[in-house]
Amino acid sequence: MRSAGNQVFVVNQPSTAIEPIIITESSTGAAITATDDIRLIIPDTLKMTWDSNVTTPTIRGLARDKVSPTVTYENSAKTAVLKVIADFKPEDEIQITDLKFTNFTEACGPDKLQMFLPNQGISIQDNRTILITLVASGPAISNVKISGQPLVSGDAIPSLPYLTADIDTTSSLDIRKDSLKLFWDDGPAVTPSITPADPLAPSYTISYQLPPPGLSAGTHSLKITAADIVGNSSTAEYSGLKVYAAAQIVGTPLSYPSVFSPAKGENTKFTYQLGTDTTVTIYLFNLTGQCVWQKTYLSGTSGGRVGYNEVVWDGLTDFGRLAGNGVYIYKIVSGGKVLGTGQVAVRD
Repeated sequence: MRSAGNQVFVVNQPSTAIEPIIITESSTGAAITATDDIRLIIPDTLKMTWDSNVTTPTIRGLARDKVSPTVTYENSAKTAVLKVIADFKPEDEIQITDLKFTNFTEACGPDKLQMFLPNQGISIQDNRTILITLVASGPAISNVKISGQPLVSGDAIPSLPYLTADIDTTSSLDIRKDSLKLFWDDGPAVTPSITPADPLAPSYTISYQLPPPGLSAGTHSLKITAADIVGNSSTAEYSGLKVYAAAQIVGTPLSYPSVFSPAKGENTKFTYQLGTDTTVTIYLFNLTGQCVWQKTYLSGTSGGRVGYNEVVWDGLTDFGRLAGNGVYIYKIVSGGKVLGTGQVAVRD
């Protein structure tokens, strides 16, 4: 378990979205199973609760269909419970966003969230901290996205990224508009646009489109700064952001489930990470080499955008029939070049 960043809240702050939480099965597997629940616990040292009005968070990642799409709450909303409906495989991962914290009643912390698997008796502490203060240590920077996708250190990003982020102040201290700055690779500060364009607003969004020539191929960092009128400041930092010079797949394409039954209404998902926006065609072949299905995803759209992509095959061939039992090979192609391959099996 790990969160995308440390979090600071203020006593009596309104309900506030969490930083993304990433949960990854171990390389050996067998920890997160369908006999268990994932319990995200706020320790008693942190005087706050989960916002129980939020029941359908956003869940991404290869294993997202192995957990319930809804969250329940226990222990006076100190525990969020996510039902596991299928065993995780080694290194299976989910990313949870859009949950919220609320009821910030006392200054306390720092402390960390805990993940507990009750049937396994496994308890894991978050790698990031939470602090509740009487006075804001700085405006809260959250919901940072590149091209509409939540940003996490290590992500692949486009060379001309479009950035958005939420900025909130929850005390009587106003935000200094001139403090809102972005720094790419510790370079010169740039000033984002603000919506609404009122520097005294308690909550608003900043946005910035990096102009040409953009970021060079390689690894980059990003820092966002904000401060209130008395100088309380906050920073959000992201490292290891990768820009690729040519279309390629980062890592290994995967299918989930790798064996499925179209006759029972099941489908499979092809998941992959692209290094750049690029038009992609996925070709699916049977073991005799016949192409039974193909689909094209345009550059910049779902299936052809930089970063994580997930596309669905329902088991129907381009001939309008359900695919027969057997193993199928898929190829992910861009500009006549095979970027990656994988396989999936039909078993009815």
